[in-house]
Amino acid sequence: GISNSRITTLLNKAKIPQSSIQGILISHAHGDHCNGLPVIETNFRAPVICSRGTQESFLRFKEYDERWGKISREVTILNKKIPVEVGPFSIESIPTVHDILGANAFYIKVRGIGISIITDTGKILPAQLDAMKKSSIVLIEMNHDIQLLYNSDRPKPLKQRIRKTHLANGQTIELFDQLKNDDVLAMFLAHLSGECNSPSVVKNELACWGMNQENLPFNTYICRRDRPGTMITLSANDIIKSKEQPLKLEILRKKMTPPRDL
Repeated sequence: GISNSRITTLLNKAKIPQSSIQGILISHAHGDHCNGLPVIETNFRAPVICSRGTQESFLRFKEYDERWGKISREVTILNKKIPVEVGPFSIESIPTVHDILGANAFYIKVRGIGISIITDTGKILPAQLDAMKKSSIVLIEMNHDIQLLYNSDRPKPLKQRIRKTHLANGQTIELFDQLKNDDVLAMFLAHLSGECNSPSVVKNELACWGMNQENLPFNTYICRRDRPGTMITLSANDIIKSKEQPLKLEILRKKMTPPRDL
C-alpha cells in the first residue's frame, strides 16, 4: 500500500536493484496493501500475482482509475490448487481469515527452500501451520497488542474487526512452541500496527512469555515500518549457476546473522 517512491527508497537503502524484482505479490485488495500498485506495476515491469477475487476487486477500482483496468487484465491468477512459477520461485496460495473476497497468504518454494508469508488473518488455520512447518523462513503477522487496541481511540466496530481479522501478539507467540522442532530457521514478525503495537511492545511481550535472545527457538527479527529489515540471502549465485540443484539448508544457516532486534 505504500508509494512507489518509498519502495524505491527502501530498496536503494537495502542495496536491492529494482531490476531484480521478478514478481509483485498482492495478498488482498485493501488499500494498505495495494494503493501504490498502479505506479509500482508500471515502474517495476514485473507481473502482478494475486487471487481471482483480488483481480475482481481491481476491476471495480477501474471506475476511479483506468490503470486498475489494465492491471486486472494482465495479472497472473494464483489458483488455490496450482502453483504459479516465476523464475526459480514456485508460489502457492494459502487461505486466510479476513473480511474481503480473495484474501490469501503465500507459500513460496525456491530450490528446495520453503518460505511462508502470512498476514491479515484472524486466526491460524491448519493450512497455514502446515506451510510454516515445511518452511525455513516464516514472515508472520504480529499486528497488535490487545490491551493497546482496546485502550485506543478507534471506534468499537473497528476494534472488533481488527480482532477478527488480524493476529494479536499472543496468538503469534503461541506459534513459536508449535514450530520449534520443525524446519524454521528464521522468523520475521511483521505488519505491526503503528498505533497499537511497536518493536518494544513485542520484545516485552516475548519476555512475558519467558523468551529472550538466548532461548528463542530460531533467529527472530522484528520488521519495522520505517526502514528495511534484516537481509537473508538464499545464496543467489547458486540459484543462477546451479539451476537444477536444490539449495542446501547448510548454506542458508551460514548466511544468517544473529538477530539484532531482540
